[in-house]
Amino acid sequence: SIIREADLVVALVKKGELDFIKRELLEGGVVFNGLVVDVDDKVESIKENIWGKLNLIYVFTKSPGKKKDWPPIALKKKSRVKDLALEVHKDFFKKLKYARVWGKSAKFPAMTVGGNHKLESGDVVEFHIK
Repeated sequence: SIIREADLVVALVKKGELDFIKRELLEGGVVFNGLVVDVDDKVESIKENIWGKLNLIYVFTKSPGKKKDWPPIALKKKSRVKDLALEVHKDFFKKLKYARVWGKSAKFPAMTVGGNHKLESGDVVEFHIK
């Protein structure tokens, strides 16, 4: 029942074990539609595959003059700065003046953007409110 309710099943396997796992799940009435990871895969590659399979991105926030905050915030793919602002605090959403973005979605570091700017995984966002 846990597998049926899960958003994603990650099968960490050695060669030849996948067929066994799929058979066991089928006997339990579960069709495997998860992520297969070889035990020798690199951790960063595994993390990116998990985020992609879940259709999520992760975005960091930061305060002006400080380093990025931890942990990152999970958002749906195609999320915008205004979606992140609403996730952080409703006042950030209401009073957003502009944001500065570092990362893949920015054409250059510390790019000034509005609420409709589309974010990408790994971006760092600094909010400036009225």
